[in-house]
Amino acid sequence: MKTSIEAKIRHPRELKSVRRRYYPYLAKFYGHDQLLVDASISEAVWNAWTYGHDKKSHYPIYLNLRFLNTRLIVRISDHGGGFDWRSYHLAGDVKQWFPTLDDLEQSGRGIMLMLRVMDVLRYNDSGNECLLMKNIYFRSRSFVKTNMCRYCYKEIRDRDELVTASNWFRIRPYHYRCFEKMEQDTKTIAGTWTPINGRVGLITVLLMAVLSGLMLLTDLLGGIGDLLGVLALYPILLRVLSYFVFEMPLPKLADDKRK
Repeated sequence: MKTSIEAKIRHPRELKSVRRRYYPYLAKFYGHDQLLVDASISEAVWNAWTYGHDKKSHYPIYLNLRFLNTRLIVRISDHGGGFDWRSYHLAGDVKQWFPTLDDLEQSGRGIMLMLRVMDVLRYNDSGNECLLMKNIYFRSRSFVKTNMCRYCYKEIRDRDELVTASNWFRIRPYHYRCFEKMEQDTKTIAGTWTPINGRVGLITVLLMAVLSGLMLLTDLLGGIGDLLGVLALYPILLRVLSYFVFEMPLPKLADDKRK
């Protein structure tokens, strides 16, 4: 998997439009850490605009994100004279420097955020190009439990907080709050995830069951009707799989909710 996203930004506010392109990948690979990774990228862009371009928009800031098989690599460069990054680290990799808030001026706290969140933070000699790297830790499918939310990767305790969603032939479980966040944050790379369980899912299954029965048990529309009847079985199959794989193993309510 290799994806490259490039942009020229004259003001940090323009990052909003670029974020729509890379945020789906952050959501997919970093789960609940996606906001911290995004904040680190934003801090690097703001630093380049503030200190490299003196808050002026005459020259662009170059942003390049590369999602490789095992890591994310981000490069941010500006046209400024750079800064002395050496005063912000001890001997060795800058990653090893972990100051407290009292050790930093307000302007240095963005660097601390990047140090804490990213696996690697480096600058070129002149200090006008920043390199950020973050490893992608894939969760093996064999170790992902069926009651684990695919957004925050925390346990789903009962059916009351479960939302199962489908995207083509894939079904994934979410906390209902996590699913709402995912819908607000972004659409997934492959498209929109559609809820299967709940009231909307039940209505969909009932309508598709009626349509399938009508097409398969009558001569309406002939061969085309038979094809439509078979296709109408798809959401019904998803609902059955959702129930037996994700819903049935969970209690209707967790013990602390029954009191």
